[in-house]
Amino acid sequence: VYKPLPHNKRYIRLLRLSPLPEELKVTLEVFPILSLPPYEALSYAWGKDAFSESLEIDSGTMALTPHLFEGVRQLRASLGCTTLWIDAICINQADSKEKEGQIPLMAEIYSQAKRVVVWLGAEADGSDHAMTGIPVLSDPSWSRLANLVQRPWFRRLWVVQEVVLAK
Repeated sequence: VYKPLPHNKRYIRLLRLSPLPEELKVTLEVFPILSLPPYEALSYAWGKDAFSESLEIDSGTMALTPHLFEGVRQLRASLGCTTLWIDAICINQADSKEKEGQIPLMAEIYSQAKRVVVWLGAEADGSDHAMTGIPVLSDPSWSRLANLVQRPWFRRLWVVQEVVLAK
């Protein structure tokens, strides 16, 4: 699925979502980190789900967790055709040498993104209501907010870097 990155470790892959709304298909392109086009980065929790979904990439098919697949699908629905950096897709996870070279670039990648989009997951347990406003203390929305912040994304150490470095 992956074309190798140039030996200079200052290159990254970005993915472009297909402009056709009826298909979830991406193209991976390699860019030097010093001349990246505008892109958005995705912050999400990897989770422990099985890789049971597949994403069509220009050079093959990639297995994704249902959580990430749904996040990409939602991004496609809300953003349309866009350029993204998503670690699990843009870094060849099967190549430990590549990961060693890419992980030190993550601070730069998140800080250069025009926006970092956070995917907390699909609505569950009424937690989506927590996003609508701050209720009075006795309101049951507080328990919904507790459900929201118990999602795996909030337990990740990396999210501090991903969100703090975002523009």
